[in-house]
Amino acid sequence: MDKASFLELYHDPTLRIPQIAERLGVSRTTVSRYIKRYGLPKRYARPWPQPEILSPSLAYLVGAWITDGNINTATGQLCIFNADRRFLGEIAKCAKGSGLPSVRIWERSLSRKSGSLGTARQFICTIYSILLTRWLATAFGPRKEHIAPIVFESSLESKVRFISAVIDGDGHVGKDGSIRVRKTHDWLLHLPALCASAGIRCSEASIARVLPSGKPYRNVGINRQEFLAAGGHCMIASKRERMLHPHSRRYDLIAQNAWPCPMCGKPRKSPRAKLCCACFHASRRKPDGHS
Repeated sequence: MDKASFLELYHDPTLRIPQIAERLGVSRTTVSRYIKRYGLPKRYARPWPQPEILSPSLAYLVGAWITDGNINTATGQLCIFNADRRFLGEIAKCAKGSGLPSVRIWERSLSRKSGSLGTARQFICTIYSILLTRWLATAFGPRKEHIAPIVFESSLESKVRFISAVIDGDGHVGKDGSIRVRKTHDWLLHLPALCASAGIRCSEASIARVLPSGKPYRNVGINRQEFLAAGGHCMIASKRERMLHPHSRRYDLIAQNAWPCPMCGKPRKSPRAKLCCACFHASRRKPDGHS
């Protein structure tokens, strides 16, 4: 195989590894060996222009990464972890819309904590781009110390998409529709300023508790009405439902005590429950002297 002809085919951005192997009449393994022999960069290190203005698609991708993702600047891998495949599908769509076609979504099983049965499923979205990972490490810090200035300078739509991805990733929507974001990273200190620039009221970052490692676990509350009025939208169905319909019919019936407990008269959680929570746990409690 002529080295000059191989390099000419390899540096052609329109050709992929299988097409190069077919033109040269060799296997893909042989092409991989020549790539290592000549010390060529990997194929997913293709030119990717660093953004001067943050688009809405890239803003959603960055917001998802800053909550549930990590990067490896040496291999050019960006991984985002979540149990909702639809959420990762939206991330993959945003990545391809931002000029990052090398995306893969795969699944792995996680062992639950001791005392639990079975395994938990987790989906992983992997994006391959050395230039993207280096840009993220430079703009947001290697340990996600802050929110990059390009996010504050972006359009209102991009800011709202970034906040939506943060809520989808690590946000909590209560039964009453309240939105909270809890993290240990320092970038959470800059989230209230970003929400204020988008016209969304947000509480200052307060320390909910301190972890055994000494890291503060911070909490930030976001105004639900102003977030929805600004065009905010969550991809995860459970969070979106609680946000749009904070008080369902079931909770109204619980508040009206439509299903009273036959023992104490307090409200039950559903008509299928025989007792309220307090009476149920009291009935299961073993008497003194029994192991």
